Amino acid sequence: MRAILVSSCSAIVAFLFCISFDVPTATAVSNIDGVWSALDAETAPSARREYAAVYDRVNLRYVIFAGFTNEQGGGYFLFNEVWVLTLGDAPSWSLLAIPGGVPGERHSPQWGYDPARNRVLVFGGYGSHYPGDPYAYLNDVWELKLDDAPYWNELFPFGTPPAGRLAGAAVYDVLHQRFVGFGGTAGLPIDTWQLDLGSHPEWSTVETSGVEPLGGYGMTSIFDPERNRMLIFGGSIDEGYLGTHNDTWALDLQPELPSWRKLNPAGPLPLARRTLTSVFDPRRKRMVIFGGWDGTEGFSAFLNDTWALSLSTEDGEWTQLAPDGPVPVVRDAMAAAYDRIGDRMVVFGGWSGTSLLDDTQFLTWDDAGQSATVTSSGEADQGVIRLEWSTQNTTSPIGAVYRREAGTEWTSIATVEADGQGLVSFEDNTVTPGQEYGYQIVVSSEVGDEFVGEVWVSSPTDVDGGSPSAALALQVSPNPASGPFGISIASPSAEPARLEMFDVRGRRVLSRDIGALAASARRLEIGNAKDYPSGVYYLRLTQSGRSTSSRLVLVR
Repeated sequence: MRAILVSSCSAIVAFLFCISFDVPTATAVSNIDGVWSALDAETAPSARREYAAVYDRVNLRYVIFAGFTNEQGGGYFLFNEVWVLTLGDAPSWSLLAIPGGVPGERHSPQWGYDPARNRVLVFGGYGSHYPGDPYAYLNDVWELKLDDAPYWNELFPFGTPPAGRLAGAAVYDVLHQRFVGFGGTAGLPIDTWQLDLGSHPEWSTVETSGVEPLGGYGMTSIFDPERNRMLIFGGSIDEGYLGTHNDTWALDLQPELPSWRKLNPAGPLPLARRTLTSVFDPRRKRMVIFGGWDGTEGFSAFLNDTWALSLSTEDGEWTQLAPDGPVPVVRDAMAAAYDRIGDRMVVFGGWSGTSLLDDTQFLTWDDAGQSATVTSSGEADQGVIRLEWSTQNTTSPIGAVYRREAGTEWTSIATVEADGQGLVSFEDNTVTPGQEYGYQIVVSSEVGDEFVGEVWVSSPTDVDGGSPSAALALQVSPNPASGPFGISIASPSAEPARLEMFDVRGRRVLSRDIGALAASARRLEIGNAKDYPSGVYYLRLTQSGRSTSSRLVLVR
């Protein structure tokens, strides 16, 4: 069996290459179909296909890794480099310099993005375990930490890893902090697997109920946080690299025993295809797919159509989109990501059927949704910390609680569900007396899953209990902000407090002493987004040994 997903085309067509267009300025596109545009970039990655791609939500950039290109005279060349595309007002490509050990060259891995720890996760593919190793079907797993000075780290989880493979489906389940995958080409495995990425990473096979999909490869997948499920569309079940289908499957990850189900969407279905790409569009609650190859011969076998699967119902409804702007040339074997600030899909390169591509395309809707509004509070008794989050502007009651101690990373400890008024209550009975803990929750909103409501509470050492340790509450609005923004504070005491704002690199960009606080909510205007670079910021309020934080997105 061949290690490359070969796509063939019998005709050479002269108009394969797309004319480049500048990225449009921020105008009100605001339509459900969107507008295509191309980036006119002086610097860009070389043409490639079958790479991995994620959206780095902390640094607001599109990140690609691995893939391959054709060599003159036949054969192919594999990559293990990382390129990043900034996604501000003037997008630009750069090669990311990463010191230390790196994964070997490969193509068609399975990948995910862990927003709690701002890292890319890469599993398997075909190529070299370490640079220069013989080519093989791989089952190694690596993390690329994206904060400050990026670095690669190979993980060695407990348990038995899945067999080596390429081009399977995988998603990152942000509610359970796990990497979930299915299928791949080597022997067409039909196993469903997970990598638990909590305190001690561990591989396991996921026992599922229901009829599962046939083993396959080249499908596209998204994680639907509102229904806590993995969705898979298309792919091929033919090891001869021909033949495709247009089935849509869902793996419900909410119950203790996850269940597979083949969906029966309404509307006309997209053509059968494989090696396409997709994104989850949280603003419009849909899965958007683009391109692919229908598994037949001829130039028409390669696709450049765009479809949306509405997720407002359990089975959904397919609709073909008709975006404005110059439609990209046909292609497959590319990977897209959703830019939640720009409300757009970003995709690079791929294979046209006769040549590799090196263009950067945007499908822009330009109607970014509203972030969730969350206020938090906590108190502690001996052996237990009780927390409450009041949520607004969420799109699903399902969420998760993350916890950490000072100097450690965030770890998911429970899934939760808000009541009819948007209130989330949680008790942590696994605390150590005298230890301070930070908590935050993951909720779904029109901008996607969000980590919000950070609060720190100390577990008392007093065996007899004593007074509960109440926490500050801090709410930022509007969020995201493109103009003036402010905070609302709820404080258990009238003592003075201090407010600080930091950028994603931890640099303090604002510090303000706040006078005596009333023991109730208080609104303060803080600044204007036009005075800061676009990006993610963190506000921290400190008062008498207590502190609370909130995340803020500023868009100029």
